[in-house]
Amino acid sequence: NQLPNLKEISKSLAVNSPQYIQIYYFDGSQTLEQMKEMMDHALEMIENSDVELLKTAEDFKTKNGVFMTVEGMCGVKDNPEQWVQFMKDHHVLIASLCWNEANALAKGAKGAADYGLTDLGREVIALMEEKNILLDVSHASDDAFYDMMKVATKPVFATHSNARALCNAPRNLKDDQIDMIGKTGGLIGMNGF
Repeated sequence: NQLPNLKEISKSLAVNSPQYIQIYYFDGSQTLEQMKEMMDHALEMIENSDVELLKTAEDFKTKNGVFMTVEGMCGVKDNPEQWVQFMKDHHVLIASLCWNEANALAKGAKGAADYGLTDLGREVIALMEEKNILLDVSHASDDAFYDMMKVATKPVFATHSNARALCNAPRNLKDDQIDMIGKTGGLIGMNGF
């Protein structure tokens, strides 16, 4: 996978203020080591560009730049403390537990598992909240979504989801799910599906 062209991003950020661009490029099948390599590579590319990495909530109010997210923590099968600390050390601000398929943490929108959120997934959410990493529910199955909402104590985000009433895809949100996210103080980002 490739990062977006950082020179083009830089030009866009120079013209539009304030603005941020989310960078994520996992497809849900990576091992923990592959995910670590990808994050290290992304940070190296950002550091070697003229694009600023947004690291805190305050940065969004005062700066233009990019921020790190993780889509689908499929590589996390044990040692969640180590992985969540790694994300924090790499300035990840938002992370989702699953992509479209099921993993050790949660079932994705197209997953065939008979569970929503696992005990390990509950543990990961608690650790993320301790480290101020926001929970992204995009791609979660309905049962995983509702399980996550029971566990989450901070604002919940759907960084790239639409209303299922407008586009009936399993990864999009039902009306009650949209309301639930709003009640946490979270946000929903639109996508092309």
